[in-house]
Parts: sequence; C-alpha cells; structure tokens
Amino acid sequence: MASIRTMLSALAFAACAATAASLLAKGTSAAGHCSIDDRANMLKAGGGYSDGSFPSMCAACGHSSWGLFSGFNKDTYVDCLVGKANLTAGCANCFAGAGQYGYSHCKWSCMFSWSSSGCLSCEMPYNSTLVECVGFQPPQA
Repeated sequence: MASIRTMLSALAFAACAATAASLLAKGTSAAGHCSIDDRANMLKAGGGYSDGSFPSMCAACGHSSWGLFSGFNKDTYVDCLVGKANLTAGCANCFAGAGQYGYSHCKWSCMFSWSSSGCLSCEMPYNSTLVECVGFQPPQA
C-alpha cells in the first residue's frame, strides 16, 4: 500500500513538475485560469524538490487525493491545493487535470520515482494542456 501511495504521489508531483521550459513573462494568457496572485503564490513557494516547494505541494495533494478502489478524486486535489498553495479553485483545477492524466496514463512509468525520465516523459504529452490551462509555465522541480 505504501509503494502505491508513493507512486501516486509521484504521479501528482510529476504532473506539476513535468513541464519543459523556464517561466514565461509575468501575467496570464487570455486562456489561463490562474491569476497573477496565483502565479505569485506559486513563485513564492518556488520550484525544486524541497518541502514547501510548489511541486512538493502538488505531490502532497496527490497523495491525499486517491484511493485504491476509488481512483483519483479531482475535487479532493483541488481543495488540497487551494489550501496548501493559496490558489484559486479554477487554477488548482488545472493541476488536478494533470494529476488525473498522470493517474490514468503514467502509473507504471512513475511507480518507483516521480523524477525518473520515464515518468517525466510519460507526463510530457499533457504539458501543453497544463500550460494553456494555467496561462504560464508553473515552477519546476
């Protein structure tokens, strides 16, 4: 059970972290669901692997948002990320979509490590969807 939880936490972490470029200019795109305040809160937490970083918040929320028999619960993920990162629900929902993608498509690639090349590569097809939803490149691990 612990290894499955670790794997799914890794999936959620990878969903937040597996994007490929540096941060874009300040502001949001017209299609973005994240506000300038959301962006500021993500940047304040920062990227990287340490506790309290934005990617680690995503991982923690992923850990609390799934069940062995119930699957991935987007609402639980959104509520968690709103609380941990002080994001709006609309913005947090973008990351919940990435978490759902990882849960559905990348379980085996991410089973042992969220930072493995296989896990990050598996998450990459969702990158453009995540960036479009968010409106900018979120902090990276």
